[in-house]
Amino acid sequence: MTNQPRSGSCGETAMLIRRANQQVSGLSRHARSGPARAGWAVFLLIICLAAPASGQNVPFDRSAWTNYTNVNDVMGLAAVGDTLWIATTGGQVRLTADAPNLQTRLTNIEGLGDIDLRFVVADFGHRIWSGGVNGRLSQRWHDQSWDIHNFEINEARIPLNAAAPDSFGFLWVASGMGVHKFDMYRNGGEIKETYSRIGTWPASNSVTDILIAVGSVWVVGAAGAARAGLDDQSLLDPTHWKTWAGVPASNALALFNGQVFAGGGAGLYVCNDTLTSPGDTLWMQAGLDHIEVRDLFAMDDTLWIATSAGLALYTDGRCVNPPALGSLAVPLTSIARTSDGSVWAGRLGNGLLYRRQDAWASVKFSGPLDRDLADIALDSSGRLWCVHPLTGADYLEGTQWVDLPFFNAGSGIQGTSVAVAPNGDIWLGTWGSGAFKVNPVDILHDWVRYDTANSSLMWVKDPSGVNNYIVVTDISVDPLGRVWLANAAADSGRVLAYYDPTNGGCWGSFGSADGFSSDNPIVLLALDQRLLTGFGNIGMLDMTFNSALCSDSQPVKPPIHVSAKTTDNGLPSNSVHSLLVDHADSLWV
Repeated sequence: MTNQPRSGSCGETAMLIRRANQQVSGLSRHARSGPARAGWAVFLLIICLAAPASGQNVPFDRSAWTNYTNVNDVMGLAAVGDTLWIATTGGQVRLTADAPNLQTRLTNIEGLGDIDLRFVVADFGHRIWSGGVNGRLSQRWHDQSWDIHNFEINEARIPLNAAAPDSFGFLWVASGMGVHKFDMYRNGGEIKETYSRIGTWPASNSVTDILIAVGSVWVVGAAGAARAGLDDQSLLDPTHWKTWAGVPASNALALFNGQVFAGGGAGLYVCNDTLTSPGDTLWMQAGLDHIEVRDLFAMDDTLWIATSAGLALYTDGRCVNPPALGSLAVPLTSIARTSDGSVWAGRLGNGLLYRRQDAWASVKFSGPLDRDLADIALDSSGRLWCVHPLTGADYLEGTQWVDLPFFNAGSGIQGTSVAVAPNGDIWLGTWGSGAFKVNPVDILHDWVRYDTANSSLMWVKDPSGVNNYIVVTDISVDPLGRVWLANAAADSGRVLAYYDPTNGGCWGSFGSADGFSSDNPIVLLALDQRLLTGFGNIGMLDMTFNSALCSDSQPVKPPIHVSAKTTDNGLPSNSVHSLLVDHADSLWV
């Protein structure tokens, strides 16, 4: 760890949330594909209590928690009057059409059952329903209370993809295993039936969208399209479902001008049949060949289409792409319209677009770049620094989030670690781009990138001779301000690089010649005259030394002693991912 935690401080809490999604076993194999990641998202939760004395009992206060999530990945929209409800991968957002930059964010802290949402819909009573990957259907009442309904089989959560209410009190839910008919009123809400066998589809096939139209329930998924009678009491019998395999895998359904439209990876399709007298329905392509359709919304005489290439319109029997009315050619996920006539479009990573009086504007929400975190650190000014495995780095100052433009995914930079030096400098480690040092006085302009040309960092062994890929899996700063960097899979047998600002300042390194028998360092803990290094395959190495590392700006190799701690010494595993020394000087591994 970078700094020693202090009792009762935000720094202590922040430093304990560490290394939760860094898995770097087999590093050489993954060096060009970016950091291997754990299979869950890590949410940044920070609790700041009123600096209690050490050992003082503090009652748990739920209101003291804040959940910082990224809500710029919009997955679904629902409009109720002039209010827009937004489903994102970081929770739910509510805003009004006349003040789009003022929002209310709803997460698990406020009672939402699922953070990583895939849809939000309103029923006929204007209650809001949302669900997502964790199989929890959230119902929000008008008094702002919540009911949470679990969808699971054999204690495993079922991902929820979409939902549509009917006029009989049922919510039809599309999930990763089929369709659920959910009674919105009985016993406070319960699943009436689950249809995991639909027509000729494979059993437990994923359903991506659902539509209630003129007495029928329509669904689409990876296997095609299907339809059944809304009042059919025998839908557990798969033969009561009509299925079509000729409709390519689809994401969205809509009713427009008396016809059902489906959109997916192969474009836009239309059901060439009347709903009042359905027969052997024929599905035909209606446009957008090989452009992915993500959402459909019928408004007046136009079908609005959110696609991976931007906004398209279907009107007068043909697709216009791009449409004439100020379309923006950016990937979209969803479409809705509020009562003031504004059209809203959701985006991935960039929040919302809205169109009012033929002009488009954007709304990007403040927050961290991503919900996935590689590392966090707190500096002496109270800024919280975060690095993300795939989306760069940012910091929280007060209530404002600021991202680092020189350290982001657009530059190909993938963060691994962050540490704060005693002089205030911020050090950032990357997977493939070396290390960065940032001056906290002028964060956005005064920074240095370190690679093999200006430091002791060494590139990854590369038979092709590219020699510019530098992996730093962790950074730790000791009490004297010496910066230690885990230089993974480096050429020339290097394992560790260091920068020592004392005695003129210098860069140096340690490696195989110094007793480091693995090139797979994962985590560092720098102490006074002692460095602990955790590896993915040999446990932990404990290096001690008792003299300076620099003399007249040149590195000096001091006498060192390196000892190994493995399962032979009592470690439960030789894969070490986190190290911490507590107030009692006990080492936690």
